[in-house]
Amino acid sequence: MSVKPTTSTGNAERQLLDRLIRERPEVADKPYGLFWVTGEGSYLPESVGPDRIEQRSGYVVTASGAIFAFWLGWNLDVRQPALTRWRSVSPSPDWTGDEEYQAARGAVGLHSD
Repeated sequence: MSVKPTTSTGNAERQLLDRLIRERPEVADKPYGLFWVTGEGSYLPESVGPDRIEQRSGYVVTASGAIFAFWLGWNLDVRQPALTRWRSVSPSPDWTGDEEYQAARGAVGLHSD
């Protein structure tokens, strides 16, 4: 899934994920693209507003070309959704031919690898 953060889907999960990603200093108010985002089959232990939120994992690419792996999970200490995993990763050479990865790069103005 490649998403420009300026186009809201209205989806509670997407809005939550956008907010948490934007809290990261590496992203803040800069454009980013998402790729290989997948539901993990389990839900956060508490609802966010009226919505149940599924745990998700995936990758973020920034306009500078930095890539981060994330996991949307639950912070037990503060009883809130959080990016429980956020780590910098290097692209693998086999990502070059992946349409979703290239679409996320294109969404932030990067040319194909």
